[in-house]
Amino acid sequence: LAASLSTMASDLDMANYDIKLGTGWISYTGTHEGINIDNAGKVFVGEDTPTAVFAEALNVKGSIRFLNTDAPTIKPTASTSSAVGQPLTIASGSSASGAAGNLNLTAGTASGNAAGGDVIITAGRDTSGTADGDIQLKTYIGGTATTGLTVAAEGQNVTVDTGNLV
Repeated sequence: LAASLSTMASDLDMANYDIKLGTGWISYTGTHEGINIDNAGKVFVGEDTPTAVFAEALNVKGSIRFLNTDAPTIKPTASTSSAVGQPLTIASGSSASGAAGNLNLTAGTASGNAAGGDVIITAGRDTSGTADGDIQLKTYIGGTATTGLTVAAEGQNVTVDTGNLV
């Protein structure tokens, strides 16, 4: 394509071809914002001329929002063999010398006199029904994450593992 090409009158069919970006961006405005990909294939999506950071496979500056027409799920693909399913971790921001960020789970807010959303935490299920997962609330004792409260599967017993129920 000519460097002087200013518009395209039809779709560009790139079947079986790659686009090499180098240090360039895919953006609406033609500026350094939008989508950037590093030489290892890590993707950065950002707005307002950000500095691209490639710490993980997908890096985002800004928020992520889903349309309110679906009930989206974020989860690893299920194992197709006897391999153990992988954990999913949601972690808030750490800090080298300041306070670390809180992890906030907030249900939806209703307007008018409709009910607000609930925060529901559900343990994993064993389809045979003999080894369903527990819900554990952990905090640190020294440098070790320690279970303080457990809601047990198969009976819903609540156990205070460490400390007192006040």
